[in-house]
Amino acid sequence: MLLVPTPREDVAEFSCNRLLVPLDGNADHEQGLSAVAKLGAGAGTKVLLLMVIPTWRDLKQESMVASRTLPGTTVELLDASLAPASGYLDEKRARLAGSSCEVSASVARGDPVREIVGAAGRFHADLVLLGTHGKTHMDAFWSGSVTPQLVQRSHLPILLVPVHER
Repeated sequence: MLLVPTPREDVAEFSCNRLLVPLDGNADHEQGLSAVAKLGAGAGTKVLLLMVIPTWRDLKQESMVASRTLPGTTVELLDASLAPASGYLDEKRARLAGSSCEVSASVARGDPVREIVGAAGRFHADLVLLGTHGKTHMDAFWSGSVTPQLVQRSHLPILLVPVHER
């Protein structure tokens, strides 16, 4: 599903030269990478794979209870997840190596939605591509889904690729 915001006057014609692909380590959400290879088939397409590691203050609801009980341990666990996140993104970048895309990867810290929107601006992304389970309303809220929040806060087209649980 392609979500396209109301066109702004300061935005030029749409191009699909820069794709931002947020990943969260969930193998189901990686199914969107096949769409990246197809969309980026043209020469010169740039892809940024992004993974956001929350800070202690940015944790989702279900993690917040444990983090308040053991804040020091939670901070150490979040900090320790930076190196595995980089390795994870390197694996996904290698997976796209056969495509004609120029793929880079980045790990950010903070609120996932704020970091995705910020990275999209810095990268000058034309499109954000997300793998999604299609949760809506309260299901999306309780699962901590970033998609509804991203749709509200981003001015970019967002391509939602349905994923199928393995």
